[in-house]
Amino acid sequence: MKELKIILAFDVSKSELDYVYYDKNTGLYTKEGKINNDVKSIQQFLSKQDKTKVYIVFEPTGTYSDKLLCICEELGFVFSLINPTSSHYYSQMKGISTKTDAQAARTLAEMGATQNLRIYKPSSKGNRRRKSLMKHLCSLEKDQQKLLNRIHAEEQKKNPDKELLSSNNRLLISIREEIDIISKAIKSIKEKEYESKKKKGMTVVGIGDKTAGWLLTMSDGMDNFESGRSLKKYFGLAPCTHTSGSSVRKNQGISKAGPGKVRGCLYMAALSAIKHNKVCKDLYYRLRERGKCHFKAIVAVMAKLLVQIFAVVKSDIDFDNDYLENKAKAKKAAQEERVDQTKVELAA
Repeated sequence: MKELKIILAFDVSKSELDYVYYDKNTGLYTKEGKINNDVKSIQQFLSKQDKTKVYIVFEPTGTYSDKLLCICEELGFVFSLINPTSSHYYSQMKGISTKTDAQAARTLAEMGATQNLRIYKPSSKGNRRRKSLMKHLCSLEKDQQKLLNRIHAEEQKKNPDKELLSSNNRLLISIREEIDIISKAIKSIKEKEYESKKKKGMTVVGIGDKTAGWLLTMSDGMDNFESGRSLKKYFGLAPCTHTSGSSVRKNQGISKAGPGKVRGCLYMAALSAIKHNKVCKDLYYRLRERGKCHFKAIVAVMAKLLVQIFAVVKSDIDFDNDYLENKAKAKKAAQEERVDQTKVELAA
């Protein structure tokens, strides 16, 4: 990072990329411009850059930034992704009132030069394909439920329309066929590292095949996370509070950021964990004794499961459901050993 003196920042839009060069030595913007947001233009532009001197930063904007991300990875550039919320509040902090694409690129360049940004580790091609298919599968499942609701509503009428029911049933059959095809396509993607992490994650009591798969896929194998806390924030399980002085006391629950499907999987996993995962069971009933409602306690268990799966995946060590008991026994044995050693020394 220290030898990368030139910051190249992009502001991504649907059809164009606004770019700006920022020299860390002089603190000046040296060049600005625009290129088309297509594969050919991006490849031509980046192929002229010296990847040993240039550090690239931009905001992830879904499909519009995907071409830039993939080409940066293919050409071997060092780059970071900046959360749009972070850049928004950074602009406010700097007192920037102008909002243009060029100004946004300058703000990103300054953040790249002054902030300690994490270098992005791109996910594998298999994981990208799996993520796209799983998102599509989730959308199909929602459509399936909508059709089932429509069919149920029509059937409750005194004189249900047979043509309408027939049409909805045909659509339902089609969607179910697509769900089967996509499910098989997801299972056909085989990656050794993913399977290893998934197997390790499933050692956590309460975490099953589906939950482990969604967690690892949506977090890109957890490679870009440094702590369980950051993973909780990413999946929207971080508590949101707003307090100010003596009058403002707002408890807004959890942030609910990230894919809701993952939180749904974690909720079902937490129901199992409060019965069989000793740490989660203790946490749940401890919170209930303090007067917390079921949902607050279960959300805390969901967050604990995230921390547990993060720990086993990162450490590559199987989950030990008796860890705290064994730790307490070992501590007690060590204390008894010290007492016995002290007695021997006094007797001598």
